[in-house]
Amino acid sequence: MANLKMMVVHGRKLRWPSALLFRGMALLAIWLVSLPILLAGENSDQTDNDQTKPPIEAFDQAYQAYRQYRLDLLPRLRDAMTLPPHERGELLREASIQSDVLLTATIDAAEQALRADPKNQKVRRFLLLITQRAFAADRFELAGRLAKLLLDHGSGNTGLYRVAGHSFLEMGDIDQAEKYLRAAEKANDLDVYGRAYLKKIDSFRQLIEGAKQFERQDATKGDLPRVLLKTTRGNVLVELFEDHAPNAVAAFVYLVDQGFYDGLPFYRVMRGFGAVTGSPNGDGTGGPDFRILNNASRSRPHLRGTLSMVPDSENHLGSIFLISFRMTSNTKLNGKYMVFGRVIEGMDVVMRFNDTNPDLVEEVGVEPDRILQAEVVRRRNHVYRPTTIKMLVQQIVQECRDLLAKNKIDEAIQKLHAAAQLDTSNVDVCFTLGMLYARKKGKENSDRALYFLNKAAALDPDNLENRFYLGTVLMRRSKAADAVEQFETVLAKKPDHFQAWHNLGVARAQQGRLRDAAECFEKALALKPGYKSARDNLARVQAQLRRKGS
Repeated sequence: MANLKMMVVHGRKLRWPSALLFRGMALLAIWLVSLPILLAGENSDQTDNDQTKPPIEAFDQAYQAYRQYRLDLLPRLRDAMTLPPHERGELLREASIQSDVLLTATIDAAEQALRADPKNQKVRRFLLLITQRAFAADRFELAGRLAKLLLDHGSGNTGLYRVAGHSFLEMGDIDQAEKYLRAAEKANDLDVYGRAYLKKIDSFRQLIEGAKQFERQDATKGDLPRVLLKTTRGNVLVELFEDHAPNAVAAFVYLVDQGFYDGLPFYRVMRGFGAVTGSPNGDGTGGPDFRILNNASRSRPHLRGTLSMVPDSENHLGSIFLISFRMTSNTKLNGKYMVFGRVIEGMDVVMRFNDTNPDLVEEVGVEPDRILQAEVVRRRNHVYRPTTIKMLVQQIVQECRDLLAKNKIDEAIQKLHAAAQLDTSNVDVCFTLGMLYARKKGKENSDRALYFLNKAAALDPDNLENRFYLGTVLMRRSKAADAVEQFETVLAKKPDHFQAWHNLGVARAQQGRLRDAAECFEKALALKPGYKSARDNLARVQAQLRRKGS
């Protein structure tokens, strides 16, 4: 028993569970059957005096209640095969919740039993197995506590040093983490991840101390907003970093007040990473009717239990957020995901969420845990409304209008480029940039005009003014066929557009279709008799026709 090595996972390659119903039932059955087998016949070293008997009996009683529940559960799991997927998922969650309650009671009893009789092999083996499974499931508070307990009570399993070291590191107790990682190193039982952690232990200490300093400041103020997430697993209380991420907090509180998060699933839950929610479609898509800027470069770092906004493909933020499981693996998210809060109560609830992955289309039988209701339980005395990308762009566009009124085209273009970076899909910005570049001379400006006008046309095919400017630039570049297509599209919906008739005539003339060109100029003049350019071009085309004798 003293030589038993735990197959623990340090910074393992992240993999999603397949979570098929059959497999889920099989795992439950294996867990049900294997634990009694592992514990059977392990009582040979037990003492039987009055001092230790009550704790051992309490452990046996708690374990038997847990074991009996799992045995009684097997027929229900078999019957679940006939239920609809949603009902199967709910049954599995109910079974998991009740099982966890009984298992927690058994663990508590086992801890008391170990303190009373450190040599009891049955208790030690049970706690060792629970420690291993808790660590693999990122339940570091439980894994660290049990690993320390076993080591303090004479366990010779050196794998526990690694478990304790990594667990305390994730919990932010750097002194304890270093102590156990050094012990693992001395026992020659430190893996590559543990060695990497030791090399960076001072930077981790600095990171955690900085976080604790922020927490002390937060506690002194005592007024940071708090939101209670009532989930299918229990309540989770989060505190929001309004002083460091004011706009992200404003967006989150605004959405909570709207009831946006009520009923949404934790659609992606991954050990080694975290739990993600906030997608109305349950697959990482959708969101509110606004986006905000991602100021992640100025946000606090990712630690265990931090909340951060997940950016979209354009690096904007909406409603989707992550609850981090690990500090060590999520340092890669620093500067990318906007940290805006932390879990202050209920991290144990979060760690019980079902592992889910919407990318596995064959996944059935696992019902994602959900936010039943989100409620703001503490707020500061002001209105929570986010400054959206749309609002920022509108502000810039208004500034550009003021500049154009003063004929400051280059300054207006510079402003609009800033707006285009904020919102790459804003039709008005793309069109205005294209129009302004079309007014400027030179091939480079013409190329830029084509780029932005084509983009605007793709975003809004029905914008006739954009198509007119696009056709005009194409006409100037002697791309007659493409220009004709744009002008004909405009005239099909707006036949009184005299400028489009004129420019279509120019494009027809470029194609050598002089009679068609003359007809276009005549229609332009019919709509606007004093249109000098149309009159001059008509005369020029008619002269060419006479020279050709036609």
